[in-house]
Amino acid sequence: MATNLRLLVLMALLSLVSSVDIPPGIQNEDLVIAASEMQRANYFTFVLLLNMAKLDRRLQGNITFLMPNDRMLSKIALEPHAISDFLLRHSIPSTMLFDYLHHIPTGSTIPSSKRDYMLKISNNGRWSFFLNNVKLISPNICTASSSVRCHGIDGVLSLAMPMRSSTISIFSVTYMLLSLWISSLCIVL
Repeated sequence: MATNLRLLVLMALLSLVSSVDIPPGIQNEDLVIAASEMQRANYFTFVLLLNMAKLDRRLQGNITFLMPNDRMLSKIALEPHAISDFLLRHSIPSTMLFDYLHHIPTGSTIPSSKRDYMLKISNNGRWSFFLNNVKLISPNICTASSSVRCHGIDGVLSLAMPMRSSTISIFSVTYMLLSLWISSLCIVL
């Protein structure tokens, strides 16, 4: 009886270890690190989509992924040819920790990695931050690599593009954040 129990526990542990392996589709070291962090946070389906996507240089680094959880992803129908487009829509072409995102004012729009698809910000603080009416629920999941960040969101970003009024570029956001950082250094000095 005890031998059977030990064997069962060993098999369960082996299945857990093998479920964290990174599939061979991801070759970029920073993406491998980020995928491991995504899996530790139970975003397995998003990692699967990264592995299924064709190698698109826009998904390889200097990027922030906005990851719907597995429950949300199970509710959508996604054709294989649309995976890269989906991932580009769910990413920002810059590495942005939540500490940077929460400085972007409500009503601003920032570009996603998908050309002409914008993300409208609704910022009411750390626990009430929305991108296109989808709530950011798990900030800073991916922080170990130098060029990939990721945050969990509670929904799927729709195909419809938001209006382009009051658009600010990612360069404007970067400039604004850099200015905030420099001013904080001046205060310390």
